[in-house]
Amino acid sequence: MKKLVPDPPIPYISIIDHLSHDAAMAHAAILMETMNRTLDVYFLFDTDDRPAALVDNVCILSQLLRCLLDHARSREVAP
Repeated sequence: MKKLVPDPPIPYISIIDHLSHDAAMAHAAILMETMNRTLDVYFLFDTDDRPAALVDNVCILSQLLRCLLDHARSREVAP
């Protein structure tokens, strides 16, 4: 018999649930620095010679960064 309601999608990226706000922000800072360095390298190339792999890396880093920041926001303590 076919299911009437499909299973919810499995998230592509998930964050360790017990990661604290401060730890998530520290990891996010490292990811932002890595993204910045990757873009610096990308822009060293001539426009026609820029490696697509560097853009792929920045896209992956931005997805990870978004997940970490969402997690940090969920763990934020209200003032």
